Amino acid sequence: GSSLFLAPATATAFALGRTGQEGTAYQFGALAWARRLGRNLAVGTNVTVLTKGAESWPTAGVGLLWRPLSSPNAGVARSNYTVALSLHNIPLVLGDIDHQLRMGVAYHPGGFVPALHLAHHIQRGAESSHLGIEWNPYGTIRLQSGIQYRKELTWGVGAALQWHNLDLAFAYAAQEKRVLASISVRIGEDAQTLAVRHYQRSTRALDGGNVRQAARDLQIAISYGLAEPEAVQLADSLKRLIHTQDWTIDSLMQAGQRLEEKGWLLNAMVSYLKVLQLNPSHSVALHRIQAIRPRVNVYVDQLYNSGVESFARNDLDKAKEIFTTILLVQEDHQGARSYLDRLQAMNRERAREHYLRGHALFGDGKLREAKQELEQALVYDPDHAGAQRLLQDVQTELANQQRQVASLLADAVRAERYQEYFRAYTKYRQALALAPDNQSAALGVKRLTPRMEEHIAARLAAGTAAFRRSDYAEARRLLGQVLQLAPQHQEAARYLQLSQQAIDRNAEEAYTRGMTYFEARDYAAALDEFGKALSYKPDHAGALTMRKKVGDLLGAQKIVDQAQQAMRKGNWAEALRLFGQVLETDPTHAVARKGLKECQERMTSLTEDYFNRGMALYAEEDYAAAIELWNKVLEINPNHSGAREYKKRAQEQLKALESIPVPR
Repeated sequence: GSSLFLAPATATAFALGRTGQEGTAYQFGALAWARRLGRNLAVGTNVTVLTKGAESWPTAGVGLLWRPLSSPNAGVARSNYTVALSLHNIPLVLGDIDHQLRMGVAYHPGGFVPALHLAHHIQRGAESSHLGIEWNPYGTIRLQSGIQYRKELTWGVGAALQWHNLDLAFAYAAQEKRVLASISVRIGEDAQTLAVRHYQRSTRALDGGNVRQAARDLQIAISYGLAEPEAVQLADSLKRLIHTQDWTIDSLMQAGQRLEEKGWLLNAMVSYLKVLQLNPSHSVALHRIQAIRPRVNVYVDQLYNSGVESFARNDLDKAKEIFTTILLVQEDHQGARSYLDRLQAMNRERAREHYLRGHALFGDGKLREAKQELEQALVYDPDHAGAQRLLQDVQTELANQQRQVASLLADAVRAERYQEYFRAYTKYRQALALAPDNQSAALGVKRLTPRMEEHIAARLAAGTAAFRRSDYAEARRLLGQVLQLAPQHQEAARYLQLSQQAIDRNAEEAYTRGMTYFEARDYAAALDEFGKALSYKPDHAGALTMRKKVGDLLGAQKIVDQAQQAMRKGNWAEALRLFGQVLETDPTHAVARKGLKECQERMTSLTEDYFNRGMALYAEEDYAAAIELWNKVLEINPNHSGAREYKKRAQEQLKALESIPVPR
């Protein structure tokens, strides 16, 4: 006998033989055919002729094999179960042969675990049940054993060995008490080698753009046993792609035929050529191209002249379309090729210009404008590597910016809900600066602008008042808030400039006094003056240098002693300042680090205590006492926003109470 597998889905076989014992022997001839339908179903049929002496009995059989998918999206039948159903010995002529129904199921757990086979055969008056086990302890060796029950129980064992192209099989049947042997020869390469070869061919075809050849080779590789998930998924993707291409091909062929009927042969040729780009072996398209090519060549010169005219009047897109069409029809047209090369050079130059503009805009933080320029660069030159990389960077920054805008808007909404209008307005403005077209930010700014105008007026009044009482640091803080909300506010800018000048002047005066004390060797007074200079202007280079020099002269221990003395007197702010001076010159000074931490904790505790007690008095409408406590808070921490805000509210309440007339 012989069998042949016609990849990817069909198999045929024939056999001639003689079986049975002496006196009951008969000859047979059989022809079989099978085909896989879909991913997990196969069907088959066979015709067999039995002869014994002068008698013969032709029969047929049909069957199917089903292996369920492990999941609806599985590419191949991955289940461990296989189910089979067949009908045998169907007589093709009248006779006394009874047909037989066979049902079976197999379980293949895989690995080192044996496979289990169950079957039941139904024939008039002769039902039988079968159980078998097959074990594959080594790649080329298989061991089998089984039992059969038909009126009585019988059993058998067997083994199979694969050696190069030979398959050797042996079995012992206990009922007949005989040993059976068979040998089969494989002509050609083994399934694994063929699977790898066709998979490699598929990969090469796909790299070359031949989708259909890639799909055919991949299906053959899978039929030979290739079951890697990536290959199966690729086969499904190619199948869907080919289905889409077939739909496109049908549309192109219909369009080409209609264009032929209208006499538009060049356009028809283009349609047929597009078909061949999708399916190079499409016979109808090849035939139509061969039929109309002589007449199409007549129109090429006219079309070329039209392209030259479009190029001359700077209609470059039209010229490119015409020259590309010509090259589709005549690949060796030198004039069209030359003009396309010139157009490509011009496009590369345009792409470079857009890229450079996009690069500059990206550097300036104008991400949206940069994105537009880079996208335009890639329109002119899709392979511009610099534009591709920079566009990715721009898109990443835009995504980060969107997240930042979302965070700012969330903070703004939350602040507005808690009536923190200054914070809310600031967040809306920041979001709008990042995303000028963001409607939520624009509406938030518009909604809070009236409140901010009041806020600006109040901050301006407070800032100018602080300036007049020579509290220049407070004036700078308040006026800076005004300019943060209204950058063009001229009065606030003028007072801020005057405040900064006064601060610089005070810093310079303190520095000069410090130098005077230093020259007089009054280092303690010098250190104090340099500290004052730095409190006005923290980056004053001279004061920084001299404070370090004086500190070194005085010695860190003396300053620590002063700080500890300030702590004992309850002057925590002064102690904090002195410990800070020591740590600026020696960050590892253990006593200063410990003292600084203790001061910070004590000041935090005091400010919380004073503030909370003030809040309690405020709730009891004892505004004067509350103000006294909040003044203590501000002495410790002048930047405590809660104390400053509620002190202002308490003062407003006192003012309101004073305006109420006393009844007589």
